[in-house]
Amino acid sequence: IDENISLDKTTFNTAYEFGDYLEKKFKGIDQLAIEQDKYFWDWLALYYFEILIPKTGKFASKHRYFLSDDWQTRNRHLVRTPWYLKVIYGEYSKLLSSVPTNQGGDWREQFISHRECEKFTLACEIAYKLYYDEERSKPLEGYSKRWVNRKGIKTEVSASLGRLISQLKQYSQVYNINSMSADDFISLLGKEFDNLKEK
Repeated sequence: IDENISLDKTTFNTAYEFGDYLEKKFKGIDQLAIEQDKYFWDWLALYYFEILIPKTGKFASKHRYFLSDDWQTRNRHLVRTPWYLKVIYGEYSKLLSSVPTNQGGDWREQFISHRECEKFTLACEIAYKLYYDEERSKPLEGYSKRWVNRKGIKTEVSASLGRLISQLKQYSQVYNINSMSADDFISLLGKEFDNLKEK
C-alpha cells in the first residue's frame, strides 16, 4: 500500500491500542480504498495472528479473521474493527475496545449490532460518557446487555446500552438529534439514567 509504511510485530494491551496503532499507521492512505478490502485486512489478520488467537488455542469464528460481506458479521473482524471504530469514533471507541486483541467483547457486539449507531456517530460519545469509567480505564459493569436472566426470568436492565439505543431511536423521531451535542442528548434521558449522568 505504501513502501514507507512498516508494521511492527508487537503486542497491545487492548484492542483499542491496536486500533489506535493501525489508525496512525494508515492515516495517509485513502480510507475508502482500504475499508472493504478483504485481502488487505485478511493479510493483516495473518500477520498479527499470534495476538489474535484465543489463549485456549482454539480458533474463533472464521469472520474474526476473514472479512465478511455480511453486515451482521463484517464488524467482527479482529483487525479491521478496532481500526474502523477508532477512525469513526476516535477516543470514544475505548468503550467498545477495552478488551484483549483476541476478543470482540460484549460492548462492541451489542453496540455494532444496531445500524443506528453507525449512522449517528455521536452515539459512541454519548455511550462513552455514560458507561466508561476513566479512573479504571474500562467500561462500567452490568450495562452492556439489555436483557439478563435473573432466577430464570428474562429481565430488562435499567439504563443499559440497549435502553440507550432504544431512546436514541425514539428521540430521532421527535428531535433533530444530528444538531445536538452528546451532553444535550444525555440531558434528555429519563430518570433511569440519573445515576450514570452523575458519575
